[in-house]
Amino acid sequence: TVIFKGMNGEIIDTQTVTLGHSATSPKAPEEQNYTFIGWDYGVTNIRDDMEITAQYAKNKYSVAFVNWETKEAYTEVFSYGDPVSYPEIKEIEGYDFVNWTTPDGKTITNVTDNTILSANYKIKTFKVRFFNNDGEVISSQDVEYLNDAMEPEADKINGMVFDGWNEYGFIGVKSDVDIYPIYKYIETTDNPTCDTES
Repeated sequence: TVIFKGMNGEIIDTQTVTLGHSATSPKAPEEQNYTFIGWDYGVTNIRDDMEITAQYAKNKYSVAFVNWETKEAYTEVFSYGDPVSYPEIKEIEGYDFVNWTTPDGKTITNVTDNTILSANYKIKTFKVRFFNNDGEVISSQDVEYLNDAMEPEADKINGMVFDGWNEYGFIGVKSDVDIYPIYKYIETTDNPTCDTES
């Protein structure tokens, strides 16, 4: 007697074969995400009772990794169910890496089909603080990379005139920055004169 079994041990067919003759291979059942590759034993010259089991291989799938920001892409082949091995993340100035997602915005951990994974980045946000002459914060702003902060109006101080800021890192912001005002004293005396006639 020759018993043919499927991948999960289920009986596909049972045949009574004359000693030395061949069994007839049945049609192997289709298994989702697997490809039938043959039987674990030959079916010719049968001399004993046998169990013959269908052999399957996991389907292969291609995953394309696309980084639109760096204009890079490459493809890797995985077997069905394999965990996704992600490529090294490329650092981009002014941006933080978020994740890899499919075209419909999903994240995956295991490969189950051909797919495209796109790298997603988020623009960095920096803290810009403007201070007054007493060291008190007069404006605190969250500003995206390379954007400009809104310049506040500087305090008025008696006897002094506002002469700008100690730096202008609040224009085209690239990092957290603290901005302090610069004041100059108003000149209140005339230029000295000297009478040379005597």
